Amino acid sequence: MSDPTPPEPDEAEEKLIFPIIYFFVGSFIAMDLWSAFGPTAWNWGFHFLAFYGVEVRIAVSLLMLIIMIPQVQFYLIDLIRTVVEFVYDRLPIVRWILGILAIAGMAFVFDTFRTSTYFLGDGYLQLRSLRITENMERLNLTGFAREPLVGVFVFQLSRLFSFLESFTPPEDAYLWLSGISGICFAVAAWKGVAIFVAEETDKVLTFFFLLASGVSILFFGYVENYAPGYVGIFLFLLLGAGYLKEKISIYWPMASFGFLLSMNFGAAAFLPALGFLAYVGFRRKEMAETGGALFVSGIVFVVMLAVSGYSISFFRDVFNDAGTNILPLGGASGKNQAYGLFSLSHAADLANLFLLCTPAAVALLVVAIVAALKKRRPLETSEWFLLLAMGCGVGLIAVLNCTLGMSRDWDIAAPFSVGIPVAGIAVWTAGTDNRDIRQRALLILGVVTMLQTGSWVTLNADANKAVARFEILEEKKLWGTQACLDAYEELAIYHRDRREFIQAAACYERYVALDSANERVWLNCARIEQAAGNLGKAIDAYRELVQLKPSNPDFVAPLAVLLAQTGRFDEAFLHFQEAEQLSPTSPKIKNDIGALFANQKNYSKALPYFLEAIRLDPNFKGGYLNTAACYAALGDNAKAEEYRTMAKKRQ
Repeated sequence: MSDPTPPEPDEAEEKLIFPIIYFFVGSFIAMDLWSAFGPTAWNWGFHFLAFYGVEVRIAVSLLMLIIMIPQVQFYLIDLIRTVVEFVYDRLPIVRWILGILAIAGMAFVFDTFRTSTYFLGDGYLQLRSLRITENMERLNLTGFAREPLVGVFVFQLSRLFSFLESFTPPEDAYLWLSGISGICFAVAAWKGVAIFVAEETDKVLTFFFLLASGVSILFFGYVENYAPGYVGIFLFLLLGAGYLKEKISIYWPMASFGFLLSMNFGAAAFLPALGFLAYVGFRRKEMAETGGALFVSGIVFVVMLAVSGYSISFFRDVFNDAGTNILPLGGASGKNQAYGLFSLSHAADLANLFLLCTPAAVALLVVAIVAALKKRRPLETSEWFLLLAMGCGVGLIAVLNCTLGMSRDWDIAAPFSVGIPVAGIAVWTAGTDNRDIRQRALLILGVVTMLQTGSWVTLNADANKAVARFEILEEKKLWGTQACLDAYEELAIYHRDRREFIQAAACYERYVALDSANERVWLNCARIEQAAGNLGKAIDAYRELVQLKPSNPDFVAPLAVLLAQTGRFDEAFLHFQEAEQLSPTSPKIKNDIGALFANQKNYSKALPYFLEAIRLDPNFKGGYLNTAACYAALGDNAKAEEYRTMAKKRQ
């Protein structure tokens, strides 16, 4: 019996590749559906469908299934080819106009689906800090210590919008920086894919695959410092690959690294990749050019630091503090850590991060490497560079301690994942000769990623959905103590600003239950409980404050006022006496004691306190009005009118 005829090479490749891709898509659909009906802090990287109606959950899952049908794949690829041919048959001026319209459309999408809340990352803290005028000159106070050049961009844009009399200059600055970063990424991606593919349809599919990444949410008005750095890392990888393919000079990637490092000090993780470029340059006997490029990289970095107002001592302090952002080898060692490097909780967070940022890119890289091994194809130098850079980024992500919890602080790590899709594309397109197989894989994985990212983007564009999701992210095994406290306070401030005092009070109650030694938070809690009408809880909060700081009249006097409001006059008077002893020259305390007696209709006792209040502060209008009311109650209308007249003069 003769041996069976071996399959054609393309058929064998298809049978090898697509089962892996379909397994990935099927697994992803299963995880999406599981998390859609059971969202928790443990599936934070892919549970977005849980915040939509059942019809959306089913529709997204069906679309993921439909894209696995070969006939659908061929139809869509033929459609893309037809559109591409139509566009490229036009005159250059027409193509330029279409390109400008595409950029305008992208800007419109970024703005329409802009992030509605800023709980993820340090968004609200950044905005509050930038509203303080003196912070505009102090990088270390405004969160730009490790992203100095980004700080310059934000400061200058914020000043511009202040000049234009914007209502929210810091927020507008971030909105524009975010959108401009997105447009720069898109332009770089469209131009850069030509390094890997030549056919126009391949370019479109590769561009689509890159833009669909979950990290793209940084371009939707996201308030944080990492969107420019993400673009910078992407450019460095493209330019490095371009140099290794002998398409550009080594000066380009080296100079871009200097800019990148000034936008995000974490880019120092890519120094091995930079060294690889220098090594290749020396191997090519381009000694002078490589040395000059390294010098230019250093000069660019130093100049950008100088532009950012950095001093050598400040730079040294920042790097000396870098160790606090690295996970411990053992268990958590402080309130800013939830777990150690080798823990299941850390593994779960990493899995969620990669499922959020680059789910399909990991699958593409796997099938690309499998195909290369099957063919025994040696990797090109540019592919080794991108794989090394990917390893640098993934290595940094693996050891990074996200102080706010990775589910919230994901944006710190996300930019360093860009090496995965770029390396995947490089290895896949270089080793897959069959056009249909190459394009079908990019289409399938691109569509799945787009559907996932789309649900992530639109969720964050809806404030109610974004808040609902944020409220389930707390998990003590994934968040350190400080992360929980920060989240409670941000939610409390969010609800307070919307006059949702009951919800704000509940958040502050969770805070003080975890940390009962923070005077500032107890004071906020007391005020919010009072605004919510929970006078009993407000009194309890002020009692805690008085226990923490019994010598502070600003804590003792409000407690007395609340006790008086609830009819406990004797206890209120005792606390007023304490406050008066602590601050004998306070006109407000004198006035409040007078009000205590006036509320009990004891006007003769109230009057001396009101008079003393206006003696201490002759411009205290309320004191004059209370004195007038007191005289009126005592029957001295002439005096009452005299003090009313005096009150009017102090308007």
